[in-house]
Amino acid sequence: MARDEEFVVVNRKRFPLPSFLPPAIVGACTGAFIFLVILDRMPTTPEISEHEAQVVEVYRLLKLHYVEEIKEEDLATSAIDGMFRELDLQSDHYLGDAVEDLHSHAASQYGGIGIVATRDESGHLRVLSVEPGKPADRAGIDPGDLITTVNSVPAVQQTTQAVLENIRGQVGKPVHVTVLRSGTTIPLSMSLVRVPISPDSVHMRVIDPSLGILRISEFRENTAELAREALESAGELAGLMIDLRGNPGGMLESVVDVADLLLDSGKIVHLESRDGQIASEHNATEGQLLTSASMVILIDRDTASAAELLAGVLQDHERATVVGHRSLGKGTVQSVMRVGERRAIKLTTAKYVLPLGRTIEGAGVMPDVVAAPTERQGLEVLKSMIQERVGQEP
Repeated sequence: MARDEEFVVVNRKRFPLPSFLPPAIVGACTGAFIFLVILDRMPTTPEISEHEAQVVEVYRLLKLHYVEEIKEEDLATSAIDGMFRELDLQSDHYLGDAVEDLHSHAASQYGGIGIVATRDESGHLRVLSVEPGKPADRAGIDPGDLITTVNSVPAVQQTTQAVLENIRGQVGKPVHVTVLRSGTTIPLSMSLVRVPISPDSVHMRVIDPSLGILRISEFRENTAELAREALESAGELAGLMIDLRGNPGGMLESVVDVADLLLDSGKIVHLESRDGQIASEHNATEGQLLTSASMVILIDRDTASAAELLAGVLQDHERATVVGHRSLGKGTVQSVMRVGERRAIKLTTAKYVLPLGRTIEGAGVMPDVVAAPTERQGLEVLKSMIQERVGQEP
């Protein structure tokens, strides 16, 4: 399933207003995805600056005097495009059906090709992870590959949302992509038929009676519930490895709830706005699972946002040992604001701060054990931790 790793939107019509958020905020989650909040409408200001007045005046003059007829919606879209080119890659804008599509990814099933992807600095779509057995996997697409065109349209000429929406679509229908494999210069064209993509984001394996591997592919609406069920069904474990490799993030509420499963008290995260004000704070509640189990978190360079948050929180609380490579370093918050009836913008508005006061944006999470981010390596560290703990027990 293709998706922008930057955010997942919660449908404010289906989810109640969280009590921990200011009244202006009507939903919360991430992507990059990072994290996302949805505002009811654009905040208004009583005065406009000289520069704002110039933009309005140019718009008015173009409408009145340009020799050709101009569609006002096209003119507005072009102006907004120009503004967003000055911002970060996570900020974007949406028009028409794309506005409502923002609400649908958290729980719905899609037709897709089985990838998680993000926009890279070149403007192409970089594959973060590939779902086994899905069309992308069968075609040989690997993490690190670049998707340069979708249905013959260059990715660099489209917004992130447009690229992803073109990859998603009706089950059974083909999508044509051009792929530049990692380390090569010759693009490959391929046609992939979309298949149903399951929203399940949690997979649990017990590899012997005492060791479990919890794979979280992203943080969705039901991820915490699935994680709780998986851990409870696994029974008493001596050790657990949480695999967050290639996890692009997801919903803030979801990752907070997962962290709460594994902590008994203390701060999880707070969100900090541009002026340094705390926008919201999240703390663990009493009661946790696996109180006596050793824990390892496996991360790589594509572990992002909400996934980085989970790794960083459990690291700060000394609840888990982080193994692998430094994570991606995406720790910002996106707010989605309505602009009229047919338009919305997604804007970076805050960053998240971990329990010990550190931020992840641009820095990532440094592992406690720097090693190849492989399942084998993670399990070796976990087994060593268990042996050390057993040796210290009376």
